[in-house]
Amino acid sequence: MYSNTDVLVKTPKSSDKGTIHILTTGYVLLATEYHWDSEKRRPVDKRISIGKIVDGDRSHMHPNKNYEQFFGPIDAEVNRLKDTFGTKARKAAGKTDSKLSFGPYLVLKAAAEQSGCYTALTRVYPEYERKIIALAVYSIVAESSTAQLFPGWCFDHYCGLDRVIDDSEVSGLYRLIGSDEGNINVFFRIFREEYEKRFPRKDSNRVIAFDSTNQNTQSENEDLAEFGKSKTDFGLKIINTAMFVDEETGIPMWYEHYDGSLLDKVQTSFSLKKIVDAGYQKLFAMFDRGYFSEDIIKALRKVKDLEYGVLCPDNVNWVDALIKDHGAEIRGKQKYLTTEPNVFGKRYPVTVAGKACFAYLFFDHSREFDEEQSIRSTIS
Repeated sequence: MYSNTDVLVKTPKSSDKGTIHILTTGYVLLATEYHWDSEKRRPVDKRISIGKIVDGDRSHMHPNKNYEQFFGPIDAEVNRLKDTFGTKARKAAGKTDSKLSFGPYLVLKAAAEQSGCYTALTRVYPEYERKIIALAVYSIVAESSTAQLFPGWCFDHYCGLDRVIDDSEVSGLYRLIGSDEGNINVFFRIFREEYEKRFPRKDSNRVIAFDSTNQNTQSENEDLAEFGKSKTDFGLKIINTAMFVDEETGIPMWYEHYDGSLLDKVQTSFSLKKIVDAGYQKLFAMFDRGYFSEDIIKALRKVKDLEYGVLCPDNVNWVDALIKDHGAEIRGKQKYLTTEPNVFGKRYPVTVAGKACFAYLFFDHSREFDEEQSIRSTIS
């Protein structure tokens, strides 16, 4: 009888201890001690039960005491690693077929070189450059996987390494780089310099889009993971990520993680200081309506050579008044037609946070039609 239903081991396919037989009843037998039976005139073996397979799955079995007698104590760590490197685990880690895959590595390496990121990486992290690229490939191909599955994934995807690194080495690298804020800032500064060489400004100011998002996490060891406000509440801690992207190329130029409990409006002024430290100048930054506040606008004004635009919520008093007073004035008027089809707009001088600004009021005829159709379908 198998002794422990909580323990699983891989069913031996062959062994120098003897031959494995699996009966229709599910019991696994080890045939040993072959001898010649003169009466039957054929070899005869001694068969010993070593366990029972799991619900018809011949690849795993529940072992009994006889198993340990022949194969030694059950090693939990070895079994864990065998599962990590097994076919099912590798498929879960992004394996698509049985062929070694080079494509993701080549594409990411080329993108990093063309953007200037790779030059910055080799200058700031020369001792870890290959590992960082490998983990970047892994995070793209198998984005939902963990460091524990990286060794198995390496067997099926080329990622620039000449050996497989284990999960403890992966975790150690994450901790090392994640806690090295000084080198992170140096990396972003050199990346900016290299990026500017490859993509010089066509106009006086580079247009960038600034936004943030959050990720849920079940980790209990991540310092930045805290309960905060998210659009969809899963009851989990979150980590916030702020990023700005070049509107012309679509390339992310800078990012940072911050505490999940902090609001965008609170964190933005600190993010702007880091952007300035990275050496960015002559930017036009575009923010969505979630960033509109007098404190953020005051912080934006302090940044040298920064022009900015912030989408304004329509529940702000002066915005509501602007729409009521001038909305009908621009609607459908040809002289206010913008470069976008069916979009009309005009600039109005306003005062925000005690300073003179310009507000841009737009009317989108296509959007009006879509909203009208949506309302009609809902009513009917």
